Amino acid sequence: MLQGGGALGAYHLGAFEALAAHGYQPDWVAGISIGAFNAAIIAGNDPEDRLDRLTAFWEAISWPDVPFGNLLPLRLLHNQLSNAEALTIGQPNFFSPRPVSPYFLQDSAATELSFYDTAPMLGTLPNFTSFDRINAGTTRLTLGATNIGTGELEWFDNTSPAPPKPLTPAHVVASGSLPPGFPATEIDGQFYWDGGCVSNTPLEAIAAGQGEEHLLVFVIDLWSLTAKPPSTMNGVFWRAKQIQYASRIKRDVQVVKTAANHAHALNIGKAAGLRDMENALHAAPWTQPPPPHERARVHSF
Repeated sequence: MLQGGGALGAYHLGAFEALAAHGYQPDWVAGISIGAFNAAIIAGNDPEDRLDRLTAFWEAISWPDVPFGNLLPLRLLHNQLSNAEALTIGQPNFFSPRPVSPYFLQDSAATELSFYDTAPMLGTLPNFTSFDRINAGTTRLTLGATNIGTGELEWFDNTSPAPPKPLTPAHVVASGSLPPGFPATEIDGQFYWDGGCVSNTPLEAIAAGQGEEHLLVFVIDLWSLTAKPPSTMNGVFWRAKQIQYASRIKRDVQVVKTAANHAHALNIGKAAGLRDMENALHAAPWTQPPPPHERARVHSF
């Protein structure tokens, strides 16, 4: 289960590498926002190729890095310059700035109202993942996006009831269409923003789709709930984001756990009641005539 977190999505690579090294290859992967991109690449490749394709994808959408080692001041300066570079000229193969500010647009389509254009990503994704493989359902893929019209989180799934609609690069981009930086993505006449507008964690979809099956779920959480108070303004912004997202995942995990345990207890209780009543009805001692000296009898099981 892969959360959103922008460039933090690179963290998924290390987590996935460790899982694969220990023999854990997912048969179901779910993602929101940047997690949707990584999820699509995992689902659309053979297990032995997944890590290589993930690494190649991130290299393709990132500017070259400069190794500074332990020189923290230079590292901070480099990060600030890299951020300014992305803001002014975008990220390669991912998004580019619009020539006209969206503030000057009136009565425009939702797909045009943003500071950046994500059209490059629609051509990039097929270079790193096979949508034929995704739609074949070899590995289940679930992506979350926010329907702008309803304000609700919707799920795109390659195992939806037949006949399933094929997933495309647009479904992945829709999950990561974070406003106002990125525009809405149109799918089947509906407009979608980043799934993180509602929930940053696709745990809800997994819990709803598991049925009675036992699942082992790895939640790749990109945000830390605990940390020291910040000492810089950048630290203030960062810490605010950490609290915002980490508190939501903690709550979501607890809600899903409680709901799953409640459903399990309900099923156990129903099964026990069914079993005991079937045994009583099978024995049916009340069908036997009572002795002449008894007016009332009690049948216990």
